[in-house]
Order: sequence, then structure tokens, then C-alpha cells
Amino acid sequence: ARVLEIAKRLSLKATRGETVEEEGCERHREPLKVFCKDDEAFICVICRESRAHRSHTMLPVQDAVQEYK
Repeated sequence: ARVLEIAKRLSLKATRGETVEEEGCERHREPLKVFCKDDEAFICVICRESRAHRSHTMLPVQDAVQEYK
């Protein structure tokens, strides 16, 4: 449910041409540009390269929003 709520907000912002920076990574203060399918979480590009996510399946945010609609 949390993923769907975030996806809806990101979709609305993308439709309006807004950036998602306010929904940024709490750890790195970077925009959330990637969706980790294994953890079902939006992450930043720095987190994507971390050991915790490196081997996981990823999608760009816009693709994830479309897939989970």
C-alpha cells in the first residue's frame, strides 16, 4: 500500500512536470529515481550502487509507476 501511495504521488508530480526531490532519499538527500523491485522501495542512485541493492532488480521510477498502476 505504501508503494502504491508513493507511486500515485510521483505520477501526479510527473504529470504536472514537478520534480520528486521533496520525496528524496533520507540518507543521501538525492532524488528517488529508481525502484528496487526486490525491496519494493524507491531509492536514489547512490543507494542503487550500495551492497544492499546492487544485485536487485531495478526499474526507473516512471516505469515502476506505470507497472504498479
